[in-house]
Amino acid sequence: MNNTGFSDSDYAPLLTYRYSRALVKRPGPELIQALSMDDTAGGIDAEAAFNQHESYISTLVSLGVDVHVLPSDPDHPDGVFVEDTAVVIPGAVVITRPGALPRRGETKSVTRAFQELAPELEIIPMPEGSGTVDGGDILRLGDCYYIGLSDRTNREGGEWLAARAEERGCRARFIPVSGSLHLTTVVTPLSPDTLIGTEEILSQFSGDSVKMIAVPPNESAAGNVLVVNGTVIVPAECAETLEMLHRKGFDTSVVDVSQYARADGALTCLSILW
Repeated sequence: MNNTGFSDSDYAPLLTYRYSRALVKRPGPELIQALSMDDTAGGIDAEAAFNQHESYISTLVSLGVDVHVLPSDPDHPDGVFVEDTAVVIPGAVVITRPGALPRRGETKSVTRAFQELAPELEIIPMPEGSGTVDGGDILRLGDCYYIGLSDRTNREGGEWLAARAEERGCRARFIPVSGSLHLTTVVTPLSPDTLIGTEEILSQFSGDSVKMIAVPPNESAAGNVLVVNGTVIVPAECAETLEMLHRKGFDTSVVDVSQYARADGALTCLSILW
């Protein structure tokens, strides 16, 4: 899918996602007990997952990001998927209420980290009774926050988050999610007005003034890329998408996150960037 009126040369100059800091959390042996839609987390090779995480951190550092690493937590097998615990909005960070009850304790260490690392940001915890939100269901494109309504993020939580974003001059739009854990599992931003994702999910954005790049049908994992300081980080197994992005003039880097895919994880899940 490629919205008419845009040539390949329109895309590359638009990469403006600039970050100086990132928060990540180490994986531990407990990762094999993480939640997964198809019960595949038990097949994770914990040593391989650790090595992939090290490569992920090294890639962020090579792109000019100061990475703060939280230790693993045996009580929270999904803790490495730190993205779900917080959403950065203008001037603030929202501490979420994850949709999976066993994950809610993960927010404590993330809150402490932001208090230490980002005193310039107001910390806004989601209160009890405000619904649920996973950060993996939040996609920012320019001044609009797309909020995926999934098994982890409900309407009440989405509306609460939308109100916080709108208070800071942003817009919000809801996108129904089916067939994947989170919205950003299958679609992510390449620039403030360009999305990459599967044909199916991109059709949900067809009424917006958004440029779209569809990934090959056999590489749905490439719907989750991470754009950092002018470089598009692509899952290692997505060779066709990598070549397509090269042809379109993007600078790219490759990171293997195959072990995390067994627990429905992907590139964006492993960090919070600001």
